[in-house]
Amino acid sequence: MFETNPLDEGADQRLRIESQPLEIIYDARTINSLVDFFRPPNDVHLEQLTSATLMKLEEFREKTSTGLLYIIETQKVLDLKINLMASYIIVPQKGFYDCTSSLLLLDLGSLKMKSKSRSDISGLKVGQSSIEDIMSRAYDSFDIQLTSIQLLYSKHDENWQEARKLKYSSQHILQPLDVKVEFGRAMVVTDARMPKFKLSGQLPLLSVQISDQKLKSILELIDSIPKAESSPATSSPPKITEVRLLKIISLILIGKISFYIYQMSRMQWRSSIYFAPLESHKEEFYDALSSPVEDMPFFETPSASLKRGSSTRRKKLNKQESLKNMTELQLRFEVAEVLIKLCRLTVNSETPVLQLEVVGLGTELKLRTFDMTASAFLHEICLLCPEYMDDNDKPVYLVTTLDNVEDDLLTLEYVKADINGPELKTAYQNVLQKIKVNFSSLDVHLHTETLLNAVNYLNSLLPKQETKVVEEPVHEKTEDKKDVLKKLTSKKSKNEDVIDLNIWADLSCLRVFIREKKHRIAEIHIEGLDSQVIMRKTATEITAKLKNIVIVDSDEMALYNKALYITGKEVFNFKIISYVNATDGIAYTNMDVVDNRVYLTVGCIQVVFVNKFFSSILAFINNFQAAKEALTEATVQAAEKAATGVKELAERSSRLALDINIKAPVVIIPQSAISANVLVADLGLITVKNRFFIAKTNTRYNLPPVLDSMTVKLSELKLYRSCYEQNSLQTEVELLQPLNLEVAVERNLAAAWYNEVPDIEISGRLKPMNLILSQEDITTILRTLNENIGESSGASPPSQELKDTTSRSDIRSTSEHSAGVTLVTSAVVELHSPVKIKTTLKLDFRFDSLTLVLYNSNSKQGTNLDQRDDLLKLAEFKLLLMSAAVKMLSDGSMNASVKLADCTLDDERQAIHKATPRSVMVEMKHGFEKKVMMDISYKQGRDGTVLDVIVQEIYLCASMEFLLTVADIFLKANAESAAAQRNLRHSLPLKEQAPLQPVSMMEMNIIVKNPEIVFVAELTRSDAPALVVTAQCEVFIKNSPERYSMTAAVKEVQVKACPFLPEKRKGNVTTVLQPCDFFFEMKRSGNNPQSADLMIKSLTVKVSPIIINTVITITSALYRTAETTEEEISQTPPGLWNMKDLKDLKLWFLEESNESEDTSPITELVPTGQLLKMSIESVVLTLEAGVGHRTVPMLLAKSSFLGEVKNWSTLINLHSQLELEMKKKAKKALVESDAEEENYKIPEYKTVISVSSKDQLNITLSKCGLQMLSNLGTAFAEAASQTSDIFKKDQAPFVLINSLGLAITVLPSDSFSVLDVEFGAKIFDLKDGGSLNMEYVRSKSESEQFTAMTTLSSKRFYIQICPHNHSTVEKIPLTKVGRCIYKVRHEESGVERSIVCQIDTVEGSKMITIRSPIQIRNHFSIPFTIFDEGRCLGTASPENEFNIPLSSYRSVLSLLPIADENGVDGEYDMCEGITFDEIMKNVDSLLQRKCQSVMSTNHSLIVNIVTVKDTLTSSLCSDDEWDFSYVVHLWPSVLLHNLLPYHITYSVEGNGNKYHTLHDGCSAQIHNAVLDQTRLDLELLNYLDQNWKSEYHIKSNLPDISFTTFYCITELDKTELDIAVHVTYTTGQMVIAIHSPYWMVNKTGRMLQYKADGIHRKHPPDCKKPLLFSFQPKNFLQNNKVQLMVTDSELSDQFSLDTVGSHGSVKCKSHKKDYQVGVTINNSSFNITRIVTFTPFFMISNRSKYTLEVAEEGKEKWIPIVLPLQMKQRKRAAGFFQKEFAKLRYIAHAMVNSTDLLMVTKSGVLFVTKGTFGQLTCEWQYTYDEFTKEPFIVDGRRLRIEAKERVKSVFHAKEFGKIINFKSSEDAKVKSKYCHSYPL
Repeated sequence: MFETNPLDEGADQRLRIESQPLEIIYDARTINSLVDFFRPPNDVHLEQLTSATLMKLEEFREKTSTGLLYIIETQKVLDLKINLMASYIIVPQKGFYDCTSSLLLLDLGSLKMKSKSRSDISGLKVGQSSIEDIMSRAYDSFDIQLTSIQLLYSKHDENWQEARKLKYSSQHILQPLDVKVEFGRAMVVTDARMPKFKLSGQLPLLSVQISDQKLKSILELIDSIPKAESSPATSSPPKITEVRLLKIISLILIGKISFYIYQMSRMQWRSSIYFAPLESHKEEFYDALSSPVEDMPFFETPSASLKRGSSTRRKKLNKQESLKNMTELQLRFEVAEVLIKLCRLTVNSETPVLQLEVVGLGTELKLRTFDMTASAFLHEICLLCPEYMDDNDKPVYLVTTLDNVEDDLLTLEYVKADINGPELKTAYQNVLQKIKVNFSSLDVHLHTETLLNAVNYLNSLLPKQETKVVEEPVHEKTEDKKDVLKKLTSKKSKNEDVIDLNIWADLSCLRVFIREKKHRIAEIHIEGLDSQVIMRKTATEITAKLKNIVIVDSDEMALYNKALYITGKEVFNFKIISYVNATDGIAYTNMDVVDNRVYLTVGCIQVVFVNKFFSSILAFINNFQAAKEALTEATVQAAEKAATGVKELAERSSRLALDINIKAPVVIIPQSAISANVLVADLGLITVKNRFFIAKTNTRYNLPPVLDSMTVKLSELKLYRSCYEQNSLQTEVELLQPLNLEVAVERNLAAAWYNEVPDIEISGRLKPMNLILSQEDITTILRTLNENIGESSGASPPSQELKDTTSRSDIRSTSEHSAGVTLVTSAVVELHSPVKIKTTLKLDFRFDSLTLVLYNSNSKQGTNLDQRDDLLKLAEFKLLLMSAAVKMLSDGSMNASVKLADCTLDDERQAIHKATPRSVMVEMKHGFEKKVMMDISYKQGRDGTVLDVIVQEIYLCASMEFLLTVADIFLKANAESAAAQRNLRHSLPLKEQAPLQPVSMMEMNIIVKNPEIVFVAELTRSDAPALVVTAQCEVFIKNSPERYSMTAAVKEVQVKACPFLPEKRKGNVTTVLQPCDFFFEMKRSGNNPQSADLMIKSLTVKVSPIIINTVITITSALYRTAETTEEEISQTPPGLWNMKDLKDLKLWFLEESNESEDTSPITELVPTGQLLKMSIESVVLTLEAGVGHRTVPMLLAKSSFLGEVKNWSTLINLHSQLELEMKKKAKKALVESDAEEENYKIPEYKTVISVSSKDQLNITLSKCGLQMLSNLGTAFAEAASQTSDIFKKDQAPFVLINSLGLAITVLPSDSFSVLDVEFGAKIFDLKDGGSLNMEYVRSKSESEQFTAMTTLSSKRFYIQICPHNHSTVEKIPLTKVGRCIYKVRHEESGVERSIVCQIDTVEGSKMITIRSPIQIRNHFSIPFTIFDEGRCLGTASPENEFNIPLSSYRSVLSLLPIADENGVDGEYDMCEGITFDEIMKNVDSLLQRKCQSVMSTNHSLIVNIVTVKDTLTSSLCSDDEWDFSYVVHLWPSVLLHNLLPYHITYSVEGNGNKYHTLHDGCSAQIHNAVLDQTRLDLELLNYLDQNWKSEYHIKSNLPDISFTTFYCITELDKTELDIAVHVTYTTGQMVIAIHSPYWMVNKTGRMLQYKADGIHRKHPPDCKKPLLFSFQPKNFLQNNKVQLMVTDSELSDQFSLDTVGSHGSVKCKSHKKDYQVGVTINNSSFNITRIVTFTPFFMISNRSKYTLEVAEEGKEKWIPIVLPLQMKQRKRAAGFFQKEFAKLRYIAHAMVNSTDLLMVTKSGVLFVTKGTFGQLTCEWQYTYDEFTKEPFIVDGRRLRIEAKERVKSVFHAKEFGKIINFKSSEDAKVKSKYCHSYPL
């Protein structure tokens, strides 16, 4: 309804439009027909139609402008109301409506449009209203409301009519929404300040909810609708920008409405209201140029006149408007809230999975003539998952801005300026497009379970569709884009300084929270990320800055909260400038011009590496493995597409200039997550700079080749240990001194066509690198590796839910990109068509030195941790001048070389005195400093790889003490960190790796030249014993799929024993192992078995005391350390006595035997054909004796060995043959073989050894041989037990001593060489008392040496002597030990005299003494001086030999005793002389002489002289007595022995009551005792707390055993004690032994009483020493017996004390209980006393490591048996006197036989033996900790226990367990089963 001038005069015109709802049903056939009908013909161009349409619109705009001028003049009022009821569109399934079809319903909503009232315009008055108010009212405004727009999806059985009326239902996808829009049109369209159109709107709520099933159904519905046939492809229409579309739409809409209103207004009268006064004030309201009525009055004009005047005015207006920036459109639209819910359909209900909430989303747009300004804003956004709840039972938010309540989350401003605009330089700073993005604050919550659920939901939401790639349109589009770029480039050439695009982006704060369902993981805070992009015609500049980044550990208990943070002002400052066509043309040769330039400055970042935290983050990332694989796939596809341009990019080289300064991060690695000890790695400062230059070449190229030289410097790299307290590092302990590194990288930018230089060449130099480590540092490092690095978060493995999808996508992508791969391959082939090998990489690196200094542990507390104590310095290890070179070629081959000039290891201990100022353990041998110690060469080619290693001239001093000290640091550090060792097993799982392809051939050659290895025990002495090993070693290995061979040769292996320092070795070298060669070869071809051959030509080994002592001295430090370590480690384990479940302990003795084990199937073993042949042609073993290095061969053994080993991996078979020869030829064959070859199944036995001898073994033993063996055993035992100090000085094999009393001349045979004399001398003068050292002349031939040593002819080994002024003695052979007499004649007097050659063996050396026939041996404890008629001949020392000079042995000899040190015997006179005649006549008889005391006439010293003929091996003299050799023995008259366990004192009658104390077991000589005259006063001290006295008369002809009575006189009584005396008479001496026939030992802890005939003795329990017991002297030799009484019991039955070695029990009855006492009778060491020990019959001796408690049956009292260590090796026994055996707590036992049993305790296993009297003794015990495996039965009846190694003796004999022999196999099974099943 349209009405003009309504009666109510509310408006000039009134328009009412109403419509009813329409139901529109989509019919596919109709729609497709309409599309075909309206499709333009092929010859019609849409671009021309579009231009024509726009021209028509411009004309229409001019026409409507006239109408608008008229409207302004007349001010007509239009009352407009439009009400269009809601219509809806139904889209059915398959495009055709059916009642059974599902349908999609779009409700278009109701449209209401209403004009606003202009009643407020009347209030405007000129001069009273502001210009802003007038302009804001000069608009025709309309309100537009669009309500109830909704989208529904309904199935065929659902009522969509009812659902359409509801606000919400299950069919709704888009809930009903209302839109309000206010539209305003300016009355004046030519004012620059007034927008021509204003549009503002608001959408209160946009709510969308859809489930996964509903979305799939909608997509299926759309796909089911038939589509119209597409027309053939034509040229693509031109793009119409959004602005032009907006202009077209707005002009069409406004033009139609305006034209309609204009036609209506012409029919009405003029309005009486118009703006007449406005013309005079137009300066205030309008600009002069924009006024529409500047040239003509404002009145109503006919349309014809307007048309005529339009052409004149249009030209001027167009010129004026072209310079003004008119506002075409002003737009503002805001959406108050957006709510999108993605649901999952479960049981007919939709459960929200993801919910997106957006609050305050809006945009503003201002479109003007020369620019466009747009802005967008977003206030809040939230993305939550309602399915999961957080700790506060609230839904989990993935994205939220709840903390941001003030600022908008996102603001975006876009300004686009016209390049032809008048204010481009002033207002816009020459920026055509400017984008400014501001991001305020956003929180992102990465919740593992929620994200995985969302990803899986989204992946399953949309169906996978194949992407079709259309190649031709893409190429056309690319070509169009290139043309456009060319046009843009030509246009912009006029404005060089214009900025095409300027982007500012500012991120204020971004917080990322990483967490799982149960706990939080990390927080990431990013602050102040500013970036800018400036694009110009010539260059593009990108700048980025980051102020702060923090990564926080969310664990509340974490000690280190911050995992990453910065310490400077900003994180990084990045800038890159990319120049366009900078190097084109002639500029390509200018090296100062680059294509890109990069500037990067990175601040100091501190990273705290806690592996548990980082592992949790990695575990979180691994949960999204599927996403990573998809990203990798996309990357590969992009690389395949980019590879098509390889050839073009290879033609020219792009230049990238770098200027990088990185203050490298500081990495803090804590010892553990809760430890304050940290390792800090300060990576210093990294600088990277480069320059470009043209390569020098003689070849001419179209383009000069350019090289890029890059320099990388790393300075001030440090590593130190510190303590992290109060959020800072407190102290620094330097581990790595500041290090500097410089690397030069040279890149060939023209590598594709210029091959004269390598593609990449790297050269670097590492300055001296110094590492400092102490035991604390190593402990911290190891504990860090174990506790921090070894500790992971224990996260679950990555999810594999999308595995099938990924595999399908892989197949699809492979098929899609197969063509692209083909293209890439062809391009590469074309590029490399001329095959030419070039160098791709060349590396040359050099290390000046690498030094490692080790420090001992610092035991002092409170010292400065940042300072090292030089006194604790231990060792210094240094690698000098190490260089590495690598060269890689384009064909895949590679050459590498590593060289090490020198390697040193020094002992730096200052507290230990060393033999040399510098103790070098490892170094280059002196004189070879110019050589290279180690040279490693590696070559890799198509034929395989070759590795050559050469080690030469190395000196290694293996000081056991030093090496063990160094190793002890690492062992202790490892022991301290071993508690966390188990965490290493829980590290992250290893990824599966592709199997390595076998190399075609591998060859390895190792050569070790001239090494010298010195084993030494200590470094404090220069002459410390040492072993020197020298050899030459070569190893060659070749391996290929068809063949394997290994050849090893060790040549000239030699071992020598000598002093440590080389300058001390002269003459002191003993060859332990003569130079020998080892040869080993192993071959295998194809599938054939291995065959090996080991050959040793000759093996000559020498064993002597010095060698044994050297080896034991060197290894003694090792054993001591091992024992100490074992004591330290074998501590009581924690929680030993805590209550445990027996089932969890899994003790072998509690397990039930499994009978099925015996019936297990027998494994078949098939021989593999493996063969090893061993042969030793000659083995010579020499046992030598002597002192020092001058040893004499005593025993030689020569043998040869042949052996074969077959099938060593399955059924081993050994066959060997040994030939042995010792002095005389004798053979012995040894054959060892394993199971029969016919039966290849494992038999009942496991090993069979068969020994057989083909020849008879003859052994000849003589007296000399037995003595030799005895001497060898003594020498070796002393060498093994004593220290090396005894072997400091060498003793020659032959020592000649002159004891004749005059000088002699010696002439040795040619078989001897004299030591320490001038070379060439043959005759030697020897003074009286002098000695001459000689040794064998060694033969170079082994056979000659062996023959000479075994035949020892007296014709070769002899000496000749000539006493001074005497005749020469015949040849004296030195082959046999003994004494031989020779005659010499005095040259002047002609008197014949006899001389004796005495040959003795002392410690392996032969001592040859030339003496007279008379020799004196002094058996006194004091020395005697020998006189010849007043002339002193010398002093005879106690127990030593004294040789009478040759000139005096027939003279009268006198003796003078010398008082001892204390002068006990005073001074004596000389005794009467002894003539040679008396000596000859009184052989084996007694001569007595007295030496009268000077102080007393009654006191004299008695000397008993006994002459014995010397034993001669041979005599060349007559049988005349004058020609015999005599030995004169000097004996004291009486020797007194104390064989009592108590001290006694004695005094000789007449000695003035002077008593001498004689300790128990000692003896004393009584020098002045005379038989039948002397009496001794004896006193027994402190026996039963009393002293006992007696008198004893020294008489002749006494019986062997007699008694003397001791008396103890007290005030109450007189007690007697009978003590036995044993007397022995020898020629020259009487021996008196005071002893007791019986010692009674009481170990019962009770009072014992002994009773015999007339004897009654009490034995108190607190008497620690034995009780002296004897029967009455008159009954001593009879069969005596004794009775026993215990405390208050009766006397026992009589039992004998003379059954030595017997055990038994004695029962003593009492009225309370019976006592059973164990009795043991043993003989004493001196055989005349019997020791009788009384013990409890049952006794337990605790020899275990733990305290045990025992109790009698039925008694509650438990008696502890303490540890031996607690009692300091004293044993404490608990006695039991009951008849039955007392049960022990937690002990089971199994009888082995009738006397032995096996006890099983809680701590270990004990083997107990039962004595004759029933007492129990623990023979041995093993704890369970010592077991190396469970005990098992061997051979059916033997229980084998394998345990840790034990050292049993001084020779270090080792024990590895025990074997228990049961009587039978049945008994073993029963007993062991009983033992195993005994319950604890």
